[in-house]
Amino acid sequence: VAMIIFWSGIMVGIFFEDSRIAEITKFYSDSETSISDFNLASELIFGSNLDCDKLTKEGIIFADRIYEEAKKLERYDNSNKITDRVVHLHKRYDLLRTLLWNKLIENKEKCNSTTNTIVYFYDYLTTDFDQISTQNTMANYLTKVKRENFDKVILLPIAGDTGILSTEILEEVYGITNRPAILVNEKHKIDRLEDLNSLESLLN
Repeated sequence: VAMIIFWSGIMVGIFFEDSRIAEITKFYSDSETSISDFNLASELIFGSNLDCDKLTKEGIIFADRIYEEAKKLERYDNSNKITDRVVHLHKRYDLLRTLLWNKLIENKEKCNSTTNTIVYFYDYLTTDFDQISTQNTMANYLTKVKRENFDKVILLPIAGDTGILSTEILEEVYGITNRPAILVNEKHKIDRLEDLNSLESLLN
């Protein structure tokens, strides 16, 4: 009887995780479509000399959509992981956000845009309590900044420890040597809690 109860619990857990995986996969698929659309729209606008304001607005819309989906993903992260499939999906999301960030950098340069980009590098796989506490404090502060400057700030949280080569290269390019770290407009780096209050003064 004990073994039946034990294995029944395992099977129920796997069933619920499969449901979570299916929903996360749908989130990812929708985001991937949005990024592809954004990339194509960028090329069309630059190739046709259309208004850069439209591209900037679309970039904010896409980034905000991915940000909201990432917050949903966090709810699954907080649950027990019976398999490592959630970790793999998180890695795909990190790649998606890195792709979007790279495209936003190109668009800002070509359109001379003043849109603010805040990239938050953190460790997803860490189990260190102090680091998790620091990351939560930074994440909560960034959520507050985003809420108060909703249409002026693009916030992109990206895990730097999931093995995404492009993320690692961009970290090296912008001098990110420790995590957690915040990069504001590809110019200013914040990696200490005591410097958080200076963040808003760095915005365009």
